[in-house]
Amino acid sequence: MRSYVAALTAGAGLGLLSPALTVVVQNSVPVARMGSATTSQQFIRQIGAALGVSAFVLAATVGGFRLGLLLMIAVSSGTFACVLALPAHSLHDAHPIDALE
Repeated sequence: MRSYVAALTAGAGLGLLSPALTVVVQNSVPVARMGSATTSQQFIRQIGAALGVSAFVLAATVGGFRLGLLLMIAVSSGTFACVLALPAHSLHDAHPIDALE
């Protein structure tokens, strides 16, 4: 029963966090790059979700639910570390689009 409550809490928390993260990404880039930034964020989120679910199912099948949760936390931490390592200037230093500016 506790695992269902934990899963429900995590799902509700991530569901409330996703729109806020999208707004943060959109506000961090110029208007001309907003589509690229939003698309990149959505793509990375989908890749992370696919890897996270597959890792969780594999670990839960092999070693039980607790190992699955630990692996899910490890994958999430690794993904967060990779995001922090990305250069902050990748979208800001792009060449300006003459038609939109």
